[in-house]
Amino acid sequence: MWEHERKLHRAAEHFKQLEAQLNGWEQGNGYTLAVKPHPEPPHYIVRVEIDRPVENEPFPLVLGDFLQNARAALDYIAGALGNVGAGGWMDEADALATMFPITGSPERFAEVVERRLPTVSDPVRAAIEDLQPYKTGGHLSEFEPLWRLNELARFDRHRFLHIGYAQVGTLRLNDTTSRNVVIHMLRVEEGSLEIAIVAGLEEAEIFGGEDSAILATFEAVPADPSKEMHMEWEDPIELVFDPDRMPDTLSLSSDMPILWALRGIIPDIREVFRSLAPFLPAEPPRW
Repeated sequence: MWEHERKLHRAAEHFKQLEAQLNGWEQGNGYTLAVKPHPEPPHYIVRVEIDRPVENEPFPLVLGDFLQNARAALDYIAGALGNVGAGGWMDEADALATMFPITGSPERFAEVVERRLPTVSDPVRAAIEDLQPYKTGGHLSEFEPLWRLNELARFDRHRFLHIGYAQVGTLRLNDTTSRNVVIHMLRVEEGSLEIAIVAGLEEAEIFGGEDSAILATFEAVPADPSKEMHMEWEDPIELVFDPDRMPDTLSLSSDMPILWALRGIIPDIREVFRSLAPFLPAEPPRW
C-alpha cells in the first residue's frame, strides 16, 4: 500500500470517530431540550440547555487530526509523483518544496506549479490542474471539498481549533411520537436567538450560542379535547463552524454544519488518487 493511501485510511478513521462524537452530541448527549407550559395558556415554551459545552469536548482535536491526515494524503501522492519524476528519491530541496497545490484560479496554479511540483512531468501537472477546485467549481470553487479541506487545514495547523460556540438546526415536531397536537402559532423570541419559519408552523431554523436559551414560544391545543396532548420536539441543534473564525476564503460557506462541510472530502481525495494512479507504478518502488 502506498503511503498516501495509508494516510487517507487514517483520515477516514478519524472521520468515523468525529461523526460518532458529533452525532452523539447533536442527538441529545450534549444538551437537554424541554417543553414547558407558558404562564399564558395555551402557549408553551421550548427551551434548550447546553449540558456539555463544545469547547470542552474532544471533537475539535479529532477534527484537526482528520484535516491534517487528509491534507497530508494529497501531499504524499505529490511526493510519490515527484520521486517518480526524479527517477528516485528527490533531493532535499525538491522534497521540502513538493506539495499538492490547491488553488482557486489558473493564474495562481501557474504561479506555484514550478515551485510545488519541481520534478513532476508536464502530463502529471496537467492532470493535477484538472483536479483543481476552479476547474470543478467555477466561481463557487470554495464549495469544492478540496478547497474547503485546504483552507480548514491551514487554519487548524497555524491558528486555532475549529468548531465554534454557535449552533444551528431545525426545530421539528416529531410526527411519530407526538399525538393529538395542533400547532396554531410559533413565535420568534426576542434577543440574540433568531428563529425563522422554514415550513408551515412546525419547523424553525434556530441560530444562537447561549448555554441556555428559549428557542420558541408556540400555541398548541389538543385535536381531541377529551384526550391528552403529547409533544416531542427534535433536531434543534447542529454543530457548525464558527462563522467569526472561518477563513475569508470560505465566507460563502459560513454557518456550515460540520459533517456536511466535511463529508465530500474523502471521496474527492479518492478521485484524485484514481486520476493520478496511471502515473505511478503498480507498487511503491524501492529506490
